[in-house]
Amino acid sequence: MAVLEGLSHGLPVVATPVGAHSEVIEPDVSGILVPPGDVDALADAMRRVIEDKGLRDRLRSGARRRFLEHFDVRGYAERLGQLHANLLSDRRVVAAVPGEQTS
Repeated sequence: MAVLEGLSHGLPVVATPVGAHSEVIEPDVSGILVPPGDVDALADAMRRVIEDKGLRDRLRSGARRRFLEHFDVRGYAERLGQLHANLLSDRRVVAAVPGEQTS
């Protein structure tokens, strides 16, 4: 949850690709993934985010966008509503075929 919370606030995330992290973080777009147990890679990634404002800003923007597109409940509700509308629209088209009864 901490990774999702970070993304939701537009924070660049540095994490290891364990659990769902590799599904949540888009490498070098919304965060940086480092190999588990690689302390040097972790330190390097953190140093890069701290020292490189351009990278930090790009990751912040990517983090927020990733959260809104894939994990925000409002976005999910909108996508679900659109799916239902599409299904209902398709059903009406099928039901409107001449010679078929509609329910």
